[in-house]
Amino acid sequence: DNGRSYARFTDGERVVEIGVNEKFITIDGVKTEIDTAAVIRNDRMYLPLRAAANALGIDDSNISWDDSTKTVTIERVKA
Repeated sequence: DNGRSYARFTDGERVVEIGVNEKFITIDGVKTEIDTAAVIRNDRMYLPLRAAANALGIDDSNISWDDSTKTVTIERVKA
């Protein structure tokens, strides 16, 4: 991986990779542009949560933000 830092996670057969400072996400080997990149701050990796959730098949309609509590809610709806 040429020293590349990234997070890799799976869901069943799906493999998702999000690279640090890369404005794309890779799902099963296919790159898709995203609006922000993962970063490392204070030895921790911060991922773009919406992009990660979308990569796992979670629609934006199932992701909400409560500004009063600064809380993200992600609901995974099983078919």
